[in-house]
Amino acid sequence: MRTILLALLVAALPLPLIAQTSVVLRGRGDPTFDARLRELVREPGRTWWTRDTLIARSDTVREPLLIVGATVRLEGTLLGDVVAVGADLFIRPSARVQGAVLNVAGGWYASDLATVSGRLDNRPDAPYAVEHGDAVRIIRGTREPRLLSLAPLVPGYDRVDAFSPAVRARLLLPAGGRLEPSIETWAGFHSARGRLDGGAAALLARGKTSLALGVERTTLTNDGWIRGPISNAISYLWDGTDVRDYYQARRSWVELRHRLEQGARMTTVWVRGQVEDAHSLNAGDPWTLFEPDSTRPNRPVDDGRISSLLAGATVSWRRPTFETVLAGATEYAVDAFDSDFIFRSYRLDLAWAMPAFRNHTLEIAAHAQGPLPFGSEHPWPVPGGQPASCDCTTPPATIPRQRWSHVGGSGTLHTFGDAAFQGSRVLFVESRYGIPLGPSLRLPFLGAPTFELLHAAGMAWTRDASRHLEQNVGFRLRYNLLYLRFLSNPANGDIKFNAGVAFPRRAYAWQPAGGFF
Repeated sequence: MRTILLALLVAALPLPLIAQTSVVLRGRGDPTFDARLRELVREPGRTWWTRDTLIARSDTVREPLLIVGATVRLEGTLLGDVVAVGADLFIRPSARVQGAVLNVAGGWYASDLATVSGRLDNRPDAPYAVEHGDAVRIIRGTREPRLLSLAPLVPGYDRVDAFSPAVRARLLLPAGGRLEPSIETWAGFHSARGRLDGGAAALLARGKTSLALGVERTTLTNDGWIRGPISNAISYLWDGTDVRDYYQARRSWVELRHRLEQGARMTTVWVRGQVEDAHSLNAGDPWTLFEPDSTRPNRPVDDGRISSLLAGATVSWRRPTFETVLAGATEYAVDAFDSDFIFRSYRLDLAWAMPAFRNHTLEIAAHAQGPLPFGSEHPWPVPGGQPASCDCTTPPATIPRQRWSHVGGSGTLHTFGDAAFQGSRVLFVESRYGIPLGPSLRLPFLGAPTFELLHAAGMAWTRDASRHLEQNVGFRLRYNLLYLRFLSNPANGDIKFNAGVAFPRRAYAWQPAGGFF
């Protein structure tokens, strides 16, 4: 009891009587915060609080504060700016906060009745921890403690390269103030072609902004929107279904990237200058579990160089009532660095999910790409003939085939052949309405299924080709790892029924742990 009374007496002492402890910074956290914290530790006139403190209703604190690893209960008034690291701030109903507050790796618990007029920057997940010593508080950055990291990348498996293991290494260089430089290298082996690929990039980060300069030789695809690399590899290994086309490329680039916001909503913008030399690849016949009737040829590209400026943005937003990812990019290919093509193009990708009736879920995915401005692409192909009126001192304004994509077959319009419609212009929209079924259909290791109503509409075309959208409608019974699917074409009555391997999905925010998928 005596100990408790003594602790309460110390907490209630006037603020100048509380002893201060030295504060040091170790390790690496956020580069912007690292530099700011170093300045704060040396800043004259800044008061450090490292012990639990009560600011009574009658107290007013005017000086700027640095609170490290302490619990502060505020009933009175704060006029100065406050930086709290690894601390817990309890703002009572009678409290008044007029200075700016930066909460780093701590807790901010404010009553709705309190008056908070100063700017609040709340970063509870910042990469820091506070360690307590006898006469010192250590603010330790917890991000990337290793100067050199080595990690394997997810291997690919497709009809062009077969098995493609890869590895990435990252070297952190000494930081200079708020600037954090690093070097990344990666390498991979394509078993079907017996060839090594790889690249390297130098990166310079400052807070939410990064600048990268890199070179690489690698296999690329413009069809990643149809199916991701992991699910595409599983699909090809299962029955030889590869919905993507590929080409070989040497690329060099410089890229500036900035994160506008991070939290429930994250927005990133970027701009990039790039030179790319592309070459066609041939499809092989790697091993699959179930041998297909034939292997689809790999679409050739227009071998040559593209010198371009690119810009784009990605917004991802996760809320209890919806989840969405929207990504957009433009490319402006210019007549520079011996470029063989001039064009302007765009691409947009949308993924949207929301809860529907009862425990149902509605999902919508969309993809669009084509020339900018709409209809500006010349009709002749590259390579090939050009009109007599062509100014042959500059390349023709056409989108090369390494920027094309397609619809048709698995992943898009199932009742048509794989890549049945190809072109520089693509429009595709797919919707899925999921209804979780009861426990009576639960299977061992597979869980309970979801019944999905499916609809898809899309087309890919070139300048003078047909633009009529084709459709598929049907349903799918989906377990965690397997599915049964039935689709039909309402225009001609064609049907498609198949079973396959399903790639597990994570649960959405409104679904129970483990999800329906």
